[in-house]
Amino acid sequence: MDSVVPEFLLSALNLLWVIAKVALGIGFVIFVHELGHFLAAKYCGVKVEKFLVGFDVPIKIGPFELPRTLWRKQWGETLYAIGVIPLGGYVKMLGQDDNPSNYQQEAERTKLPSHRHEDVIDGGMVAVGMRGDERGEHVEPLEAVGQHGEEDRGAIDPRSYTAKSVPQRMLIISAGVIMNVIFAVLMGAAAYGLGVAEMPAVIAGTAPGSPAWIGSDQWGELAHLQAGDRIVQIGREGEPYDHLRFDKDVMLHIFLNGADQNLDLLIDRDGKREWASVRPTVADKTVAKPRATIGIELPRALTLGTPPTREHLPAAKTDTAFAAQDKIVAVNGEAVEGYPQFQRLLARHLDKPLVLTVERVNENAEDGKEVIERFDISVAPNPLRTFGLEMQAGPLTAVQTDSPADRAGLKPGDILLSIDDQPIGDPMTLGQRLQKRIGEEVKITVQRGAQQVQLTVTPREPQQTAGPYAPNYPVGIEEIGVAFHVLHEIAGVEPGSAAEKAGLAAGDRLKRVEFIPSNEEQAKKEASFLGEDYVEPIPLDDDHRNWAYVHSMVQSLLPDTQVKITFDRDQKTDSVIVSPTSSPDHFNPERGLVLTYKFDTHSASSFGDALWLGYRETKERLMEVVTVLWKLVSGQLSITNLAGPGRIAYVAGAEASQGIGNLLIFLTFLSVNLAVVNSLPIPVLDGGHFFFLMWEGIFGRPVSEKWIVRLTFAGLIFLLGLMVFVTTMDIGWFAGIVQ
Repeated sequence: MDSVVPEFLLSALNLLWVIAKVALGIGFVIFVHELGHFLAAKYCGVKVEKFLVGFDVPIKIGPFELPRTLWRKQWGETLYAIGVIPLGGYVKMLGQDDNPSNYQQEAERTKLPSHRHEDVIDGGMVAVGMRGDERGEHVEPLEAVGQHGEEDRGAIDPRSYTAKSVPQRMLIISAGVIMNVIFAVLMGAAAYGLGVAEMPAVIAGTAPGSPAWIGSDQWGELAHLQAGDRIVQIGREGEPYDHLRFDKDVMLHIFLNGADQNLDLLIDRDGKREWASVRPTVADKTVAKPRATIGIELPRALTLGTPPTREHLPAAKTDTAFAAQDKIVAVNGEAVEGYPQFQRLLARHLDKPLVLTVERVNENAEDGKEVIERFDISVAPNPLRTFGLEMQAGPLTAVQTDSPADRAGLKPGDILLSIDDQPIGDPMTLGQRLQKRIGEEVKITVQRGAQQVQLTVTPREPQQTAGPYAPNYPVGIEEIGVAFHVLHEIAGVEPGSAAEKAGLAAGDRLKRVEFIPSNEEQAKKEASFLGEDYVEPIPLDDDHRNWAYVHSMVQSLLPDTQVKITFDRDQKTDSVIVSPTSSPDHFNPERGLVLTYKFDTHSASSFGDALWLGYRETKERLMEVVTVLWKLVSGQLSITNLAGPGRIAYVAGAEASQGIGNLLIFLTFLSVNLAVVNSLPIPVLDGGHFFFLMWEGIFGRPVSEKWIVRLTFAGLIFLLGLMVFVTTMDIGWFAGIVQ
C-alpha cells in the first residue's frame, strides 16, 4: 500500500499541473486579445471602466449565489478582474456595450450634464457647464474642449468610445485581433525555441486497396507509396519542408481536400523526390461521419510503450522480460534503423523465433548516472487463431501498380479461383501460403466476366505485414499486390476444426459476430486494448464487409473469450458459440509488442529561425482556420466537426502533457482561431462592430440604433445557439456517442 500512495499522489499532482498550465495558457490568449482593445482604447483617450478575463455574470444555485469574480482590483479608473466563467473576456469602455438592452442606458451615461456648477477636468478634457453664478461673478459659458467645440446641452463625454472618430474606433475594435496574431507569432517562436515534439510525415505503411497502396503509373519511379516514404510538400504551391507533421499537416490537408479532387504530394524516398497525385477516397461509409483518406498509417517508433507487451502473447512469455522505453535496435543480429525495416523482417520471418536486441536506459545505483544496457530477447512465433472457416473471396477491388499481379495482367473485378489448380482456400492465409513460392512462377486462374483466364504470377518479398484490418477494409495479398473483400458466405470448413464441431457448413451466410469474455475482469482487460465497444455485435452484410476486421480482432482476444456467430441457412437464422484455436501452419506477424508512435523534437537553430518558424506556424494555422470556415459556410464540411470548450481544453491538456513547447504551439493555433473568429461580420463580435463602422465611414452616418439592436440580438442568439450546440457535441464526444 505504501508504494501505491506516492505514485497516486504523483499522478494527481501531474494532472493538476497540466490543468493549471492549460488554464493559464487559455487565459493568456484571452488576456492578449483584451489587452489589444485596452491599449488601443487608452491610446485613443477612451475611458476603460473594466478589464476582465472571463465573464462576471451572476450565478445562482438555489439559495446560493456564487461570486461573480475570482479576483478583482480597482486601479485608477479601471476595474481589473478574473470572471467566474472562463469562456472569454471583455473590455468595458464608456459608451460601448455589447448587450443591446443596455444601449439606451449607455447612451445616457455618455452625455455630459448641462448647468453643472463646477469645473470638471477629466484626463485633460473640460466638461460643458456654467460657472461664476454662485460666486457673484459674471456668468459665462464654459467651452467644451473636445469633439464638438461649442456648448451643447446634450454633449457626449469626449472620453467615451462613441465620441471618437471612425478610424479611432476601428483601431480599437481591430486591436484585439491584431494582438492575437502578433502573439501567435511570438508564442510559436517561443515554442520552437524550447523544442516541439512533432509526429514526422513518415509513412509507416499503406492500407491494401487504398489510393496510396494502389499508386499510379504516372508517379515515375515511385509507382505506389510505401513504408518509409516522407511527405515533404502538400500541393504544388510553396516549397518543400522537411518538418511537415503527419497529424497536423498531412491528415488535416487530406480531410479538408475531401474525396472529390486530387491531392498532390511530394514524396522523399531515400533522398529522391517524386510527385504523386492521389485521389482520396471514403473507405468506410458506414460510420456516422465518413472521412476522406488515402490509406497511410501513422509513423511508429521502435520504442516500447506502457505496458511494453500484451500479457497473453509471445512477447510477454520470454526468458528476459521487456520493459517500457526499451528500444529495439536489431533483429536476429541485423541492425534496424526504423519501423519500416522492422515490419519487413516481421513479415519475412512469420514462422521463426526472432532474437530482438533492445537497449535499456538504467540509472547507476552508485553515482546516479544513466547507463545503457543491451539485452538479446528471443520471441517465439505467434500462431494464427482461427475457426477453420474458408470464406468466399470477392472480386479484386484493386491491383497495385507495378506489382507481380499488375505485370501478369490481373485486373480489378477478377475473382481468384485457384492457385496451381488448387482452390485458393482461406483468403486470410493466402499471402502466407504464397510466401513459400517467392521467386517461383505460380499459375493463377481467375473468373473474368463469363470467362476463366489463366495467368502466371511470380510472388515477391512482402514489404509490410498483412493487417490488422479496420472495419470495411479489403484484404491485401502483399506477395502479389492484389486486394479484395472477403464475403460472408462460407466456401468450406476445415475437417476437425472448431467451426465443423460447432456445426457450421459450406453455404452458410454469416450475419454477425459477438465476442463473449469469460468474466468481467477479462472484459476490462480486453477493453483496454480493443476499445470499450468491442463486445458490441459486429454486423456482416453487403454494407459491412467485416470478416477481415473480425479476423484481426480474434488475434487479440484473450484465450478464454468465446465468439458467437449468427448465420443464415435455408432461410433460417441460427447461432453457434465457437472458441478460436491456434493454427499449426499459419502465424500472426504481431507478437505482442506494444510500440509507441514516432515523435521528433523540432528546435530552432537561432532566434531568427525561431521567429521564422513562429511566423510560418501562424500563417499556416491562419489559412487552415479560414479554409475550415469557408468549407463550413459553403456546405462542404459538416458543422458537427466543430469542437467546443470541452474538447478544446482536452486537446490543450494532451498537448501540455507533451511539454510547454507543444502547449505553446496549441495556443498559437488557439490565438489565430480567436483572431479569425472575432473578425467574422457577426454583431457582438469584433467583426460585426467593424462592419457597422465601415457603414458609418462610407455613408457618413451610423447604422440606425433600431437595426443595431435587431442585428445584435440576432448575432447574440446565433452565438449562444452555436455554443449550446458545440457543448452538446462535446458531451456526446466524451460519452462516446459522437465520433
